[in-house]
Amino acid sequence: TSGPAPCQLVIASEGKHIVVANCGNGSLAVLPIAADGQLGVVTGEVAGTKATCVASDPAGKFVFVCEPVNDRVLVFQIDGASGKLQPRPTIAAKAGAAPRQIAFRPDGQFAYVLNEKNSTVVTFAYDAEAGTLKEIGSVSTVPEYFDGPNTTYDLRVHNTGKYLYASNIGHDSIVLFNIDKDKGTLTFVEEQSTGGRHPKEFGLQTSGGHMAISLPENNHVWASRIDDTNGRLKPSGIFADVPSPASIRFLPPVGMDAPAPAEP
Repeated sequence: TSGPAPCQLVIASEGKHIVVANCGNGSLAVLPIAADGQLGVVTGEVAGTKATCVASDPAGKFVFVCEPVNDRVLVFQIDGASGKLQPRPTIAAKAGAAPRQIAFRPDGQFAYVLNEKNSTVVTFAYDAEAGTLKEIGSVSTVPEYFDGPNTTYDLRVHNTGKYLYASNIGHDSIVLFNIDKDKGTLTFVEEQSTGGRHPKEFGLQTSGGHMAISLPENNHVWASRIDDTNGRLKPSGIFADVPSPASIRFLPPVGMDAPAPAEP
């Protein structure tokens, strides 16, 4: 990956390349994906980033890099043939907000940025042709009554495009928002305790029917059903013993492809 301690990657340019963030030196590297899935040598590189998240828009034409320490999201257009990254205008966050994660609604009309330090999710309208984001709203991930310390960690949009989830460390919860079909804005629905300290990354089942949440300080993964009528979590009471779980992903059932995202 042309750098030490690779920590994030995303598939971009319609499956032709992966973009890797090297946390050891702050660089980004682009590697081509061959027809058989093998990776080639680095074809593009950007030095000096401080990424906690590398994401692609649904079309795979633009790459977004969250830099909490610099309160900004870097944007690059990726060349589908060469894999070269061309810098685009940077998205500035509020001072001290520390943008940590970015996720897109499956239809590509809206994007959501999770701010680590001020516990907010910012909604953006997305121009897929230009790769630009326009801020249209912001919501808190913690309730007004909560006055303790909190940081956010992970962000996921449900495959239907109807719901958004975020994890809170301090408030120790998963929070659910409804996504407005036309405006893309967020409305708070509920907060759900995770039954453990400091929930971090969580995964959504490809069908959208379940969530699994990492609780590394408790050495547990917590499972919950997702109500398909309203997106609410229905805790199962099941905790799997896993030493310091860091990342969670679901695989489709054997012999089945993941379902296509539904229209929001």
